[in-house]
Amino acid sequence: MTDKWLTVITAWTTYLEAAGTSPNTIRTRREHMQRFARTARAASPGAVTGDALVRWFAKQNWASETRRSHRNTHRAFWAWALEAGHCDVNPAEALPTVKAVEGIPRPIPEHLYRE
Repeated sequence: MTDKWLTVITAWTTYLEAAGTSPNTIRTRREHMQRFARTARAASPGAVTGDALVRWFAKQNWASETRRSHRNTHRAFWAWALEAGHCDVNPAEALPTVKAVEGIPRPIPEHLYRE
């Protein structure tokens, strides 16, 4: 990961702290962006295109909820990066929607409900 990436990711996590984001969420989002920065082959956030981001996502072998989590991280990061002047476009706008997996109902057994 380049110094430029580290600087921008650190600035973003500072922004998240200022917004009162939970430490666990900040850690997870920082790890998501650091993984991207290490493997995306872009020297800086400003060099990332929507096509490159979509191709990178396509190469990942993730479960649906993991993919949703990473997409949410990227949508938040790139919106902030654009607003903060770290890039000229928001490449995350090119990412497709990842549908949530429907949960499996686990109703309480009748005898426990009556208690």
